[in-house]
Amino acid sequence: MNTREQLIDQIHHAFQSNKYPTKSCFAKPDIFGEGQTINANFKNVFWIKCPLSILIQDEDHIDLLEPEAFQYFTPAYLLAIINHPNDTWRIHFRLTSQFKRPLDPKHIDFYNQRMHLFTREQLQVVLNTIQYMSQTNLVDECNAEIQSLNQLIATS
Repeated sequence: MNTREQLIDQIHHAFQSNKYPTKSCFAKPDIFGEGQTINANFKNVFWIKCPLSILIQDEDHIDLLEPEAFQYFTPAYLLAIINHPNDTWRIHFRLTSQFKRPLDPKHIDFYNQRMHLFTREQLQVVLNTIQYMSQTNLVDECNAEIQSLNQLIATS
């Protein structure tokens, strides 16, 4: 099992060359205006310096992030989960659920668009983080997410 410090190093290494999203829109529009809030909150914010307050504020809307923004900000979410487990259990749940292959066929294309942007190394780091959180009893086991990530890694 990886240590907390090893995971932090792995995250920084795997995502260090992440490019800032080219789209000016980070989130899909929704009827409640949450997408607009996410767009305002994440504008000009870099994953390496993303404040925990922004991640927590938008934790219920990770599913609205466009593929580029989701891939770009994943390391910020991973670091928040590792460094602040008591404050980010909802982020962990929301983030990890995004890596589970959807059962509803209408969501498969969006899932594939997101996952295609991750490198094999990045997917492995996400998997390592989920396993660490499960094995240290900081969250419930994430068997379905782990299985989906293993399949993605095997085919990437």
